[in-house]
Amino acid sequence: MLANKKIISILLAFSLAFNAYASSKIDENKNRITEINKELNSNKKKIITNSNKISSAKKDEKKVETEIRVLNDKIYSLQKEYNSLERKYIALEKSIGRNEAEIRSSIKKIENSNDIIEEREEQYANRVKLLDQLRRSRLIKKTNLFETVFETKKKYDAKKLLELQEVNINSIKYYKKTVEESKHNVEKIKERNLNEAVNIKRARLELAKKKTELNNFKKQKDKKVSELKNLQRTLGQQNKKIQDKTSQLIREKNKLEAQISRIIAEENRKKLDKNQKPIVVIKGTGILAMPIKGPVVVTFNQEKVEGLKSNGIEIRGRLGQDVKAADTGTVIHSGNLGSLGGIVIINHSGIITVYGNLATRRVKKGQNVKKGEVIGTLGRDSSTKETNLYFETRSGVNLVDPLKYL
Repeated sequence: MLANKKIISILLAFSLAFNAYASSKIDENKNRITEINKELNSNKKKIITNSNKISSAKKDEKKVETEIRVLNDKIYSLQKEYNSLERKYIALEKSIGRNEAEIRSSIKKIENSNDIIEEREEQYANRVKLLDQLRRSRLIKKTNLFETVFETKKKYDAKKLLELQEVNINSIKYYKKTVEESKHNVEKIKERNLNEAVNIKRARLELAKKKTELNNFKKQKDKKVSELKNLQRTLGQQNKKIQDKTSQLIREKNKLEAQISRIIAEENRKKLDKNQKPIVVIKGTGILAMPIKGPVVVTFNQEKVEGLKSNGIEIRGRLGQDVKAADTGTVIHSGNLGSLGGIVIINHSGIITVYGNLATRRVKKGQNVKKGEVIGTLGRDSSTKETNLYFETRSGVNLVDPLKYL
């Protein structure tokens, strides 16, 4: 009999030690899960921030690329205008060259005409002088009719020759005058071409300057596009690292959740063990009441962080509002749990309810509570700062949508 009591005492001590270890392990795991949730929320915010920056950079990139296309069109238009002016300038240079050649040719023709005119006028003067001498000469003997006729004809021929010479001289003078007028016109054209060439050269220089300015501006835009692309690439790489880290954290959290489930399952198994002292848990009604009045702002399985879903629901309330037990049961945990702040877990004999984000707790572990009894007051979510009550339900170790019981 004494031996049996001793064995029972040892088993009871072992059971109490294991329960303490299990409870400690659950708290440790839940604290780690809270840390993971914080990091996941932080990572989500970073990814959202980076994604917004990437989106903004893409918009800026498209805007700058549009500006570059406009600049390219302007540069192309300026180049066409520049090329047109270049052709005009070259044509004017050639025209000015031809004008100068024509002017030199005209000057040469005028000089030749002057020489011919001087020579013809000298010949004309000599012939006039000779004719006059013949007319006045008394040496000519008019002895017979034949000599008289011959002399008369000679005078007549000389007169005709002088007249032809005069016509020739006048024709050369007219030609000279025409050449001089042509030279004058060509000089005017040359002057006009020179002025136009100066204007075109000035316009060409202005276009070249504007084109250089546009090219420099385009280089700045190209540099901006390159910077935006580098920014997108850098942010994309950062997001990839954050997503990899997030996946790792999710795996760790799932592992911790599995550990918690195994511990709860082990405790449930021990309740059925005949060698263990039975733990009395008050059975609830099976129909849960809303722990606080307010709208449900986060539903069960809602993805709060990419790749991670909510294990419960969140109900919006007022700061300091009373939080009540959803059903009759026994408190199996009352304490603080990381980002969930104050937390109370109640076993309703089949259904387990979890209440998080409590500012104060009014119950202790092992305490029996009635449905509707105040177990604490509502505080704020440590991450969002919202007055949301976290409410979770489990059937044994399995998560269940609380709205199925409410």
